[in-house]
Amino acid sequence: MNDNDLYLLLNKFFTEIISKSSYKAFYLPVNPVQEPTYYIKIQKPIFLVNIENKIKDKYYKSIIEFKDDINLLVNNTKIAYSEDSLSYKIVQTIQSDMEKKVQKKITFEEKLRTLHPNIEFIINLNERKQILELIQSQTIPLKTIAKHFGVGEPKLKNIIKEWGFDFPYLKKGQKELVITDEDINKISEILSSVQLGQKRLSQLTLNSEYKIRKIMKILNPIIIQNENENVHDNEFHATKVNYCWHTDLHYLKNKEPYNENTHYLIAYIDDCSRYIVYWEIGIFKDQDFTAQTLENCIKFTGQKPYILVTDNGKEFTGKTFTDSLDHHNIIQKCIKPRTPEENGKIERWWRNIECLKSYFDIPLIIKLYNDVFVHSSLKKEYKVRMTPYQAFINLPKFDAEIDKGKDLFYYKKEKKEQNT
Repeated sequence: MNDNDLYLLLNKFFTEIISKSSYKAFYLPVNPVQEPTYYIKIQKPIFLVNIENKIKDKYYKSIIEFKDDINLLVNNTKIAYSEDSLSYKIVQTIQSDMEKKVQKKITFEEKLRTLHPNIEFIINLNERKQILELIQSQTIPLKTIAKHFGVGEPKLKNIIKEWGFDFPYLKKGQKELVITDEDINKISEILSSVQLGQKRLSQLTLNSEYKIRKIMKILNPIIIQNENENVHDNEFHATKVNYCWHTDLHYLKNKEPYNENTHYLIAYIDDCSRYIVYWEIGIFKDQDFTAQTLENCIKFTGQKPYILVTDNGKEFTGKTFTDSLDHHNIIQKCIKPRTPEENGKIERWWRNIECLKSYFDIPLIIKLYNDVFVHSSLKKEYKVRMTPYQAFINLPKFDAEIDKGKDLFYYKKEKKEQNT
């Protein structure tokens, strides 16, 4: 295989891999501020973007070199997040998918290697039957077989008929649902690391919800009902991105890697899109930490809110934090004491963290939440299936010059009263 053929093949493999949204979580390098121990543990870091660049530069001289880098990514994930982590289980599926694609290519080449590349020169009956069986099995697309012989699909069909064979009937449309032991084991493995419902499992694994329901019935998991929650009487949502954010601190304890010492997770969520703009984990619950994370957020993302909703804790009302708000011209809105439901968007979001069996998977679950999982509230409000990231990118943005001073909140209570 020459360099150009190898480039085309690896580019095809990589394009198919990165098309799966859950795999994009491993595309960009880890942020050392958010994950300070990663580059201490990992001596030879590699991410999908590095592999993509190597393909573009035609660095790889064989499929084995490409596979070695995929294996390095898998091994790094295992070291950084542990063998039981969801991160490791998902990156293993990248490896498995890649192996299947390589094996499929090898099988295809082995079956056709001995055949003349010009199908019109094939006169041996057994060789003709071999091609017919390959078409009939549908293990390789008809388009790929035709391309191998340098003809179009109509021409290939005519040649088969000229040989005296009936062209095989190829099933089209939705394939019959088949649930394999491998399918069941994959879902079981995921559920051993994180509690997800059927919709999110479907979005994560790219299986239909129908198939997931069937698998869940086989696994028969214990379904935990959510407790009733308080809802404040004047729910609202911002009508523009970056008009209003919410932030809060969440205790991390009693799970790996924070079994011994409590740490604190801070997150900033955009009210309009539900997008987690930034997050960070710290050792101390104080205003120095919260103020620094706000600075880091603005520095790394280039984004900031017009209004920031917080609770009344000293870490958010202390001078260091409020000075940071003033410096960036951000208006602070403190909720009423002992009414966390007024900061409900961030309070409800913590469930995504607590569904994890290990806090090693915090970076991954945030990427999945932002980029993979369709948010039900967005669908309800905008009548379109969107992930928080899609909403953050595509919905109208707050413009300080045009929108400053305007009330860009949509109040659900007032809307209900208008409709009654």
